[in-house]
Amino acid sequence: MLGFVYIWFDRKNKRFYIGSHWGSYNDGYVCSSPWMKAAYRKRPLDFKRRILATRNDRKELYLEEQRWLSFIKPNEIKTKYYNLRLKVQDDNWFLDEDRRLSVGDKISKAKKGKIAWNKGRPASPEARKKISEAQKGKTFSIERCLKMSEDRKGRKLSEEHKKSIANGRKGIVYSDETKEKMKQSAIKRWQNMDFEQFEKARQSGLKGALKRCQKAKVVE
Repeated sequence: MLGFVYIWFDRKNKRFYIGSHWGSYNDGYVCSSPWMKAAYRKRPLDFKRRILATRNDRKELYLEEQRWLSFIKPNEIKTKYYNLRLKVQDDNWFLDEDRRLSVGDKISKAKKGKIAWNKGRPASPEARKKISEAQKGKTFSIERCLKMSEDRKGRKLSEEHKKSIANGRKGIVYSDETKEKMKQSAIKRWQNMDFEQFEKARQSGLKGALKRCQKAKVVE
């Protein structure tokens, strides 16, 4: 992504406008001045834009814009220029790292280091049943499976976590119907893969699924 400082010239009113934009030259952006945009909409052919400078960093871009704004004399704003101020707008939220975070990022950051309210509290039978019902019929795409596999790479589980997983699976007995559903789901997933997806999945370490598919003679 690239940013640039520009200057517009209104040949009818002999008036300029200096601003900056983070994006491409031809993405349709005009300016942030309502005054100039109103005039531009009425007579676009009277306006001509020139690029003054380009930057690939937002902070540097606004510093460069401020440098060009400093050439404007105070008595020229609102007369010779459409600009109403000689200072880059202070409320540029994208310069603040915290304000650039998405809602999800902010929640994650706020919860970092805090113990979850439900940690150590086993779910009630009713809650487990609701979760089970909600998950029924859900299927993950091949891309989603590969992404989850990639995300788990490099993660190291504590011995306590490993024991917890092992103990949680002890005594689980799948019915023949469930086994058949799991088998058909794996077969369907692998049959729909193209060669590139298959290679990526194989290299991602999905050995268990691969062995099941080989056993079912889906892949040779």
